[in-house]
Amino acid sequence: MEPVLDPLAPPKTKKVKTTVTVNGQEREVEIEVPDNGCGVAKSDGLGHGLVGVRERVKIYGGEMSAGTTSEGGFVLSTRLPIAAEAQ
Repeated sequence: MEPVLDPLAPPKTKKVKTTVTVNGQEREVEIEVPDNGCGVAKSDGLGHGLVGVRERVKIYGGEMSAGTTSEGGFVLSTRLPIAAEAQ
């Protein structure tokens, strides 16, 4: 929930759209959370938000990327494998 709720906090963010895609052929789930805010915010050094998300995604064998969009907002993207026993 962190990537979905965090973009709602900055006052310049007005739109957040979460897309979840299940790719059965590649056996993975892709999650993308872009917003239309002001890009990468300067850290106050108190949180571990993106580091924590990246660590949790890595635990499950996935990949994560985050950064400023071409429109100036922010996007968080993850790819997680679908476990064989979950099918």
